[in-house]
This record gives sequence, structure tokens and C-alpha cells, in this order.
Amino acid sequence: MQISYHYRILILASVVIVSCFFVIGFKIKVSSYTPPAFLDIQRVEVLQFYGLQDNKPSIYIDAYYLEIKKNFSVFDFINPNGYFIDNKSPHEEKTFYNSQRLHYQKDSSLAEFKGNISLKREPLTVDCQQGTYGTNTEEFACKGNVKVFAQRVQTRDEITLYSDEVKAFFQQHYSLHKGNAVGMIKRPLIHEPPTDFSSDTVAFYFDQGQANLEGNVHVTHGEYDVKSRKGEILIENYNKKLKYFTFDDDVIVEQKSRKIPGGKRIAYAEKVESVRSEGTVILTGAPRVIQGRDIVKGNRITLREGASLIEVDDAASNIIYEPKRPKQN
Repeated sequence: MQISYHYRILILASVVIVSCFFVIGFKIKVSSYTPPAFLDIQRVEVLQFYGLQDNKPSIYIDAYYLEIKKNFSVFDFINPNGYFIDNKSPHEEKTFYNSQRLHYQKDSSLAEFKGNISLKREPLTVDCQQGTYGTNTEEFACKGNVKVFAQRVQTRDEITLYSDEVKAFFQQHYSLHKGNAVGMIKRPLIHEPPTDFSSDTVAFYFDQGQANLEGNVHVTHGEYDVKSRKGEILIENYNKKLKYFTFDDDVIVEQKSRKIPGGKRIAYAEKVESVRSEGTVILTGAPRVIQGRDIVKGNRITLREGASLIEVDDAASNIIYEPKRPKQN
């Protein structure tokens, strides 16, 4: 008795399902199966793919096409979307993803994505073009048109970050950006100005609402444009009488306002702190301010938003008003 072609396909598909589930801890729901041209490659059009770790679900994939290689240890998917399950978290949180390609290595627990990648786990959404995700560490390293977006529940700030590459730590709600890092912090109320920033590297701690900037730091907020070598932004302190910005090493502050003679002033200092709720910028470390034709020097100088007055809080400060010398032809 001869077995029909369709019946043989059904038998082969059943063998794949059973071997995957019982031998390596994977379960595949198959729509069609192609007999291998080589012994180490299995080709499957797949609807659903489940991965188990310690007898618990760890990965789910819905894909258009699957190739199984190296004795069921390497899996290549086309147009995958699904989620990873973090069995170490109290609520077994899920990291959702989609991309054009996925190369999954069972033994190393590494998932390599390529093309239009998007990974999401609250509060982070990471978009890029090429990246590797560790299913054991819940860490995602990626590069190429990197964009990270998050909204903080506590303050309702929206944070958007762009960079050449990023390493996102989904368990810790933390991301480390390198190469042309540019970002914006958008406040929930329309009248509150956004904060734009850029630097060589940015470490952003989303739960704490803290951004650490290093190398060619540039921050703009309201009237202030600040440049330095290092900087820190503390989102949580926006409406508190606590520092919102901190800058160190060769700090340059440019303030623009209609109430300042000439429309702007420039300040130099080794350290600058800003209390956003009071609209103040405090300069220490040999500070000096150039306003119009005057140069003001002291030990501690305070600038205020919408005010031409320059304050020196320390009564012992040596305040020097130096008329700015006209340029010689």
C-alpha cells in the first residue's frame, strides 16, 4: 500500500513537533513542512513557536517562516513577533518584540535580531536595526537608528533618546547610550518648557528619573543654554526646591531674555546647579558673568530667569565690575 504525499507530509510534521517538544523543550505548531535538502536543516512554515526553560514558558514566537539547524539548537525566523517571559520577575513580566529576522541560539540563550526591530517592556520601548537580546539577563544591546522612548508614571514626563548604540537593561529600567546621544524630556503641561540635551554618552535611570551625561554635554531649557564636560538631570526635582541640573568642568551658560540688557549674558564656572522651581542658576568655582559691557566676578553668583539682576550670595565675595574693553581695529 502506497502512502499519499499529503499523508507523508503530515507524518513528517508530527515527527518535528514531537521531537521538538520532548527532546529539547520546544513546541512548534506547523502549517506546512518541507523535507530537508541537507540533513542538518529543517524548513518549516510556522504559526506558533514555544520555548521552555526549567519547565516554564520562556519564549513565544509567531513567524512566517522557520529554519531549524544544527540538531535543533539554532533557529532562524522570518518576520517574527512575540514575547520573552521573565520568570525571575515576581509577575513574570513580558518583553514584546517584532523584527524582520530572528536568529535564536538555544544553548547560549541569545536572540539576534535584524531589521526594523522593536522591543517593549514597560516603561521602555527600544527601536533599532540590529541587536542581541539575552534571555537570561534581560539585556538588549543594539545599534543603527536607535530610539528609546519611555513615560514616567510618577511625573508623567516623556523621555525620548536617540544614539548610535544602546544597551537596555529591562529588569533595572535603565539604558546606556553611546555615540551622538541626543534626547528630549517633555513635561506633561503645555506651559512647561521641554529639556533638550546631547552628549557623547548618556546613562538614563528611568525609575529614579536621573540622566547622567558625559562628554560634550549640551543642555537647553527655557532661557538657559548650557555646555560642559559632565552633567546630571534630576527629573524628580522639577517642582521641588532641589537641584534639577548639575554641570561640572568648564561650564558655559548662555541666558537669553528680553529683560537682560542686550538680550543675553554669558557665564563661566567650574560648577553650575539649577533649582528649576525657583528659576535660579548658581555658579561656583571661579565664576564670572559677562553682561553687556560689564564683567562680574565673585565666589558664588546666582542668575534668575526673567531678571537682569546678578546676585552674589556670599557677603565675603570679591565683586569686580570690569568694563568690557572695546575691540581695537
